Amino acid sequence: GNVPVILDGFDELLHKSQDKDGYENTEPMLDTVGELLTNKAKIILTTRRTAIFDGDEFHDWMDSHEEDFEVVRIRIDEPTVSAWIPDERYKSLKKANFPIDKLSNPVLLSYLRYIPDCEFEKCLLSSDSIVNKYFESMLERERVRQDLRMQPNDQYEVLKSIAHDMVEFNYTAESKEYIIEVINSLSSSLIEKTRKAYPVEDRPTTDELLNKLASHALLDRSSDNSQDIGFVNEFVLGNFCSDIILEEPSGEWAGDPRFIEPAVLAYQPRSQIRRHSLWLSVKFSLAFVNFSQYLDSMVRLTGEICSNIESESIENICLSNLRLSPDILIKDSVFFNCSFIDVTFDPSRLDNVSFLNSEFYNCMLVDTKERISEINLLGCTADKLDFLESFNVQKKTTSKSNLPTITGAEKFILEKYWPKGRQTFTKHKPIKSVCAQTNHFKHAQVLDAINSLKKRKFLVQSEKASFLEINLSLISEIKTALGK
Repeated sequence: GNVPVILDGFDELLHKSQDKDGYENTEPMLDTVGELLTNKAKIILTTRRTAIFDGDEFHDWMDSHEEDFEVVRIRIDEPTVSAWIPDERYKSLKKANFPIDKLSNPVLLSYLRYIPDCEFEKCLLSSDSIVNKYFESMLERERVRQDLRMQPNDQYEVLKSIAHDMVEFNYTAESKEYIIEVINSLSSSLIEKTRKAYPVEDRPTTDELLNKLASHALLDRSSDNSQDIGFVNEFVLGNFCSDIILEEPSGEWAGDPRFIEPAVLAYQPRSQIRRHSLWLSVKFSLAFVNFSQYLDSMVRLTGEICSNIESESIENICLSNLRLSPDILIKDSVFFNCSFIDVTFDPSRLDNVSFLNSEFYNCMLVDTKERISEINLLGCTADKLDFLESFNVQKKTTSKSNLPTITGAEKFILEKYWPKGRQTFTKHKPIKSVCAQTNHFKHAQVLDAINSLKKRKFLVQSEKASFLEINLSLISEIKTALGK
């Protein structure tokens, strides 16, 4: 019990498989961990977020060992901008209207933190210059690191040719031999030009120079396959992808959506004009992806919601510094596990909208008495309690806590935990699955039913905010209500 055991990267021990099979691979290892947790033993598992540890089987395993040991879950969020940038530089960036609060890329943040003051002052001239200066410094550094006598703009073109091949043939990492072949076939003239820049006695062979370029600092081994190489991170990949997308002659790029997310990430710190240009180029392709990614890309690139939202389910996105336009209507839609920061809502432009397990920080409401319909909140938090009270409009209903029967919607919810024909029930369920779209009931009816079941204490909040669990102390009443 005096020495903790740390299993770092526990998820990497699991075999790659479908979610339905994932727990079967995890269970033997968890059983081994459970056997070691005796007396005062302490075991720490570090892992990325994965569906395996949110599933019913994992919670059943926790429940089966409830008397044996305690499981504590700690989630580490990404560092804030202020944790990276000194206060003086942060204020200078804000004064220069650089969107520093929207920049969560550690590559640029560390660059802005460590560059000399004279270089930092030059970066403040425009938001585009910060990204340009970063790449210039990396490419100049590479000339020294590898004695690579290739001009930065020529290096940039070589790397861009690799990205062009990736976009055309839909891959993000390949063997070093293949990358060398791509460089040689697409940039042969630059290779020969660079060789001639060396003195004859020090001139590298073509193969030696190709190897230097394939070992560039902006390229690295892929995390998925250590034998393959790709760009060092999504930001660098996205920078070259955005260049390629914007060069599309038709103005409507129709490539694989896989390359849109890194392009959007890389263009967040760019000027408003350039971000809007990228949006016009990618919105055609984004029409074929899930709406959450479409909306997230729209807001990141344009800074606003540009079109009506109707009958959509939006998940796991963060919207910040927004004022919903009076011309935009959001109707019959659900926001699940979303964050809203400095967003101003107009209730008159929200029609049958639900917010589930979402967070609101420094948000405001337009002062209006007009509401098209009620707005429903479940499992939401805010830094201002009066905001939630003003935002959430509950229908006045008669308390049903003492009634022996349940409504159709309440039965629909409980049957998600204890389906017809099953002898056993499931204790935990994610709020998302409980509130899933149904043809039988509207979202408002489902949320009303959940609130009613919580008032009766048939359902209670789990330790994890995104879960609801069935109340075992009232299981006989629940069984009777379901007619079992």
